[in-house]
Amino acid sequence: MKSILIKLVLLVGVGGGLFYGLSMVPWMDMLHVEELSDDTERQLGDLAWTVVRETKSEVRTTYVRAAIDSMVIRICDASGIDTADVHVHVVRDTDVNAYALPGNHIVINSALILDATSADEVAGVLCHEIAHSKLGHIRERLVKNVGLTALVSATSSTGTTAVIKELVMQLISTSFDRDSEREADYQAVRYLQRADIPQRPLADFMRRLADEHAIGLDGVSLISTHPHPRERARYLDELSKDVDTAAAPVFAPATWEQLKNAVKE
Repeated sequence: MKSILIKLVLLVGVGGGLFYGLSMVPWMDMLHVEELSDDTERQLGDLAWTVVRETKSEVRTTYVRAAIDSMVIRICDASGIDTADVHVHVVRDTDVNAYALPGNHIVINSALILDATSADEVAGVLCHEIAHSKLGHIRERLVKNVGLTALVSATSSTGTTAVIKELVMQLISTSFDRDSEREADYQAVRYLQRADIPQRPLADFMRRLADEHAIGLDGVSLISTHPHPRERARYLDELSKDVDTAAAPVFAPATWEQLKNAVKE
């Protein structure tokens, strides 16, 4: 009997010590349960795009769709990104803006294409938004600003349209911090380099938007969501220094003009 009691005490002691040790392990960090799963993010992205599509008219003419798809394929193939996992949408909107939704959905406003002076500028913006998605910036910002519980519930049967609308507004209206913008710019230039697309036009585009914003032109919301344009333009200039001499434009001038005309229709 005494032997059994001793064994029981030892078992309880070992078990208690094991339980205490396990309780000290940062399981939340190790298992990443505080993060959105890929499946949940994809569901959120599909729901968010549905909300945008209900309020904005998507440009789906054959020429526009083919032109944007060819741009996406050139960028993604060069960097080993699955094109089937990147969903780019052009919508009619008078704001010069582009933004990324969860699940690699990227929305480009028609005004941005019409404001750009070349397809290379559009490609640069597209690379920047792809970078935000692939670097996890969208996921991080949503968890921080909306909350993990609300995001997960939005994809369940108890989810509400109000939560999804709030999610979309967060992505369209709130800005990235300097570090995120710098990381996305760096990655965007890498994407452009691999695809042999000129990199300087992205810096030119940001510089021109800063000038337009400075003189008070309306409809330049890209500045509010992607701040510090002059600082970013200088950084992009430095990244692009002496590296794009052999780059080839995304489209010939005639093709670019045809794309802009198709967006206007």
